[in-house]
Amino acid sequence: MSKTQEYTIEQLSLLLDMVVRVEEVPTQGRKYDFAADEQTLKVLAQHSAATELTQFEGFVEIRPIRGGLEAKGKLKAALQQPCVVTLEPVEEQIDVAIERIYLRGEEPELDLTANGEVFVDLEVDADTEWFTADKIDLSDFIYEQYLLNIDPYPKKQGAELPNVKDDEDSGELSPFAALAALKQTK
Repeated sequence: MSKTQEYTIEQLSLLLDMVVRVEEVPTQGRKYDFAADEQTLKVLAQHSAATELTQFEGFVEIRPIRGGLEAKGKLKAALQQPCVVTLEPVEEQIDVAIERIYLRGEEPELDLTANGEVFVDLEVDADTEWFTADKIDLSDFIYEQYLLNIDPYPKKQGAELPNVKDDEDSGELSPFAALAALKQTK
């Protein structure tokens, strides 16, 4: 792919290059560092709530566990989003620990009853992912953690919604006021 081509989020693994070959992970584990270049920062910003992304880096340590792999690491990002009140830019820093368990095999199917009830196995961790191939792409995991840690309602310090008054003096009765008036006449 040429550097001028527009990337989609599905091609993120090409940009982050975080594919891990399972058989190459030693028993003591291996550390994989990542840092987004300028083009990757633009793609990540385009596919998230960020208007600008200036930092996206971290590491993931992979080590074998019984039945699969454990991935633990750190994600750091610096981004800018519009304030939900004023639309002015709000700076945000993300610095979080990330974790995921990858188990070999097929994901167990949900236990559905005839009436549509779902029985959830509470023993299975929510941060577990299943794999069958000989490699794991950590790009989706890293991108997911980035999206989950962005502030969904960024607000500039001191920004407040304007105080809006109700138009009670408009002369018109609301439907509820009309119903209350009917109830009082009975």
